[in-house]
Amino acid sequence: TRCTGCGACKPRCPYDLPIPEILKQHYDLFKQHAAAQ
Repeated sequence: TRCTGCGACKPRCPYDLPIPEILKQHYDLFKQHAAAQ
């Protein structure tokens, strides 16, 4: 499923990471890489 940024995953993360923000950053990097191909 896609991340909607709702933050429901944050309480389940044992490292207290900002999961939605991390996913967005990584997806943006992926789009840049894909566009360069």
